[in-house]
Amino acid sequence: MKNLHLLAISVGMAIGSAAMAEPSVTLYGILDGGVSVSKLQHQSAKVQMTNGNWLSNRWGLMGQEDLGGGNSVYFKLEQGFNLSNGSEAVAGKAFNRETALGLSGDWGKLGFGRFGDSLRTAERSAS
Repeated sequence: MKNLHLLAISVGMAIGSAAMAEPSVTLYGILDGGVSVSKLQHQSAKVQMTNGNWLSNRWGLMGQEDLGGGNSVYFKLEQGFNLSNGSEAVAGKAFNRETALGLSGDWGKLGFGRFGDSLRTAERSAS
């Protein structure tokens, strides 16, 4: 009887560990800065650092967890910042660029949050 009880616990643990998948979390970012030099007539040259010449500076976290049956939950947190001093791009607003939480599956996607502009949304849908 005791051996049967241990066997049941072992099988339960094996099934439980097989059902759990590794979550996927990615830390990413874009750094874009430059140097601008300007000189007005009869004045000395002014050299300064510029933020976001081509793209906005940002860092973010995004992840996905498999729920089984072809369904998964996903999230994205993206924060803009100034490269020259590290301050928030929009003061007092954490994760000001894109913040989303949702479910996806064979049936499609359902998400809540701030998703960015329509151009970026269309690009993501195409890929």
